[in-house]
Amino acid sequence: MRAISRSTGCLSVPKEVDIEGAERFAGETYSTGRWPHHDVDFTGERVAVIGTGSSGIQSIPLIAAQAEQLTVFQRSANFTFPAHNGPQRAANVAALAADRDGYRVEARRAFAGVPLQEPAMIAGEAATAEERAERFEWAWGRGDLLSTQAMFTDQGINPAANEVAAELYRERVRTIVDDPATAELLCPTTHYLGTKRPCLDTNYLATYNLPHVRLVDVRARPITAITERGIDTTDESFEFEAIVFATGVDAMTGALVAVETCKIINRPMASKAIAVRGACTVTKLFPVS
Repeated sequence: MRAISRSTGCLSVPKEVDIEGAERFAGETYSTGRWPHHDVDFTGERVAVIGTGSSGIQSIPLIAAQAEQLTVFQRSANFTFPAHNGPQRAANVAALAADRDGYRVEARRAFAGVPLQEPAMIAGEAATAEERAERFEWAWGRGDLLSTQAMFTDQGINPAANEVAAELYRERVRTIVDDPATAELLCPTTHYLGTKRPCLDTNYLATYNLPHVRLVDVRARPITAITERGIDTTDESFEFEAIVFATGVDAMTGALVAVETCKIINRPMASKAIAVRGACTVTKLFPVS
């Protein structure tokens, strides 16, 4: 064997929970990366969700629909756009059906391997207010991640243009979320649009308008410990029946380093293989002459 191809997946290993006292909690705990195959019912329960990455953003509206009380613990606000789940656009289906080979050629040349029907033709700083609004509405209505990165030709290379797109997003958050303080917490300010993978959601921002949903900023009020009955922050103690850990995955390298690396050694048959955690030596046995 001269080469090994590791098809282990880049988002397949959930991060382990690293919060003091997590093992002490007496209620139910769930991880979005290891969700059970049976139905989970939060009806009548006080539920905590820790994390507002992709899996948190997608699960929070569904949990809110069942829970009596939902408290979301957020470290960093994320950019998230409507998924608009439903059938593919007729124009996309027609383009693929008309020339599948041509579509594949275009995909090879396209950013991230997906052709855009309406690529950006104007720079963010040069665009008028009307043009900026038009491009944002286009991205907001598309329901795919690549369009969020293609509002303007320079949003990925010019910080000022990126800020134009980011502020358009923040303005949309402020129009959706009723409480001004909550809206500001949901406005991303710690990273450029596209430097962390944006999310797609269904009614995520509007979920915070529900009276039983609360957002806690753990940058300002860090979690100090998980207790038998809930979660303690620096200034408040919360009680829950269930905690959902939406704390992400050990991306890219997590699955690679979890695989045992093997070294093959030729030894007499009387030898034994030696194994250690995280690595192993495989003995290739041959008869002793």
